[in-house]
Amino acid sequence: IKNTRIITELFTKQVKAGNRPNTHLTANAYEEVGRQFKIRIGLEYTYNQLKNKWDKLISDYSVFKKLKLKETRTGWDTEHNIVKQDAKWWKKAKIVNFILMLQVHGFRNEENLCFMFEDITSDGPDHWNPSFGTPPTAL
Repeated sequence: IKNTRIITELFTKQVKAGNRPNTHLTANAYEEVGRQFKIRIGLEYTYNQLKNKWDKLISDYSVFKKLKLKETRTGWDTEHNIVKQDAKWWKKAKIVNFILMLQVHGFRNEENLCFMFEDITSDGPDHWNPSFGTPPTAL
């Protein structure tokens, strides 16, 4: 838990520095995150391990957004930052491990993850396809 908080802080610092030109950090940014993480925690991670962590975090954040903004609506407990649903809903949930984590611990590091990924993930309302009917008007 502590390591994930620290890694999201380090990733966020790189995003703020402009080292995420698209959906991922630059190779140098991952290297810097690895160097800073080793200094702070004493653990050494490879580029691939850090990129895999980034990918896992963006996946979790996307699921979190869908749960919070679409699926649960009234089932989101903003005070505790957890999903509140009945047993029947939990049984139907397809993303069991992630949902169990949300049910027990809530969603952690939301502020950092939002900064890291909000502009590169979609919960749907900002996208359109022909099956939606009339295209939205431009702002």
